[in-house]
This record gives sequence, C-alpha cells and structure tokens, in this order.
Amino acid sequence: MSPFVYHSPLAADQDMHEAMEDILVDISQSHGRRPHSNAHGIAHTLTTSSLLYSFKHRTVLTPFQHLLLQGYPGTVAVSSSHSDRDVRAMAGEAIALPCLGLLVWALFLLKGFSV
Repeated sequence: MSPFVYHSPLAADQDMHEAMEDILVDISQSHGRRPHSNAHGIAHTLTTSSLLYSFKHRTVLTPFQHLLLQGYPGTVAVSSSHSDRDVRAMAGEAIALPCLGLLVWALFLLKGFSV
C-alpha cells in the first residue's frame, strides 16, 4: 500500500469552499487592507464601492443584501427609481443603528450632555 494519498483538485476546492462558507471578501479592495470578515463574522467597513463575494452563495452580494448587512430589515422598500449603484452607495454611506446608538451613548457619557 502506498503511503501517498491522492487528493483530487475538485475535493480540495470543495474543502476550501466549506472552510470559507461564512466568509465575505470585498473583491473591490486591495488584499493589503484585509478586506474579509473574521472568524466571528465581523467585516470591515462597507464602502460605497464595495463588491462583497460570498463563498456560501458563490456569488457577489446584491446592493439590497448590502442594506441587510447594515441592519435594515428584509422588508425595507427601495424605490425602483434607484439604480443598483445608488442602493450600494446608500448602504456604503449608512451606519448600523446599534453602532449609532453606541456612539450617541458614548458622547452622552463623555461630554455629560443633559437629557
């Protein structure tokens, strides 16, 4: 029996996709900026030009999915007069409400704003 085990490229490709199933990669950014989500699912900043690739779905996320990543509900209505580029820009310029709430609360605590 040979001590060498043959692994087909197809099997290796499948293993890679399974290992990266929960990872999003921003294919519009340089690799030096580490444009990928970490092991906890936390991604870096979403920009107006972000093109996120999902290994789970093996496709680039739609602009509507960018809004979902920002915390918008799945029922959010986007006017048909907005192009995909407009929606992607809106998502890239948005801030998730929990983050905004934390910022306001930190300012309240640090600056002593009156209620």
